[in-house]
Amino acid sequence: IAGLPDSPEDERLVREAVERLGLGDRVEVHARWVTDREKSDWMADCLACAYLPLDEDSYGYVTLEAYQARKPVITLTDSGAGVLSLVLDGETGWVADPDAHALAEAFDRAAGARDRAHDLGTAGQERVLTLGVSWDRVVEELTR
Repeated sequence: IAGLPDSPEDERLVREAVERLGLGDRVEVHARWVTDREKSDWMADCLACAYLPLDEDSYGYVTLEAYQARKPVITLTDSGAGVLSLVLDGETGWVADPDAHALAEAFDRAAGARDRAHDLGTAGQERVLTLGVSWDRVVEELTR
């Protein structure tokens, strides 16, 4: 789990959950600004990336960075139109209902598709290109 938390309380809650659930040997919390080099290294070693936004409707840099690294994305049905225009269940990643059991099933689906993960990530990268997601397009849309 990486990135600046919205508040010290959020960081505390995440760290307590990791401890309470006995996940300290499998979950690292990096509650700080993460460098591009770190993200690149982590992306290289992962099967898929989870992007689980809260009260946000954008594509999310995590989604774009994952696809740039040809990694599929796991997200939720309530992640917003931006994310859901990129993450297509079974095509560019996995989309789960916003509850713990459904999310766990999505992670299981990802683990069971290790041989397809690169292909899904590549399809995600192609989707970004097809939709024309770029800073040039953002600037163009904002200055119309």
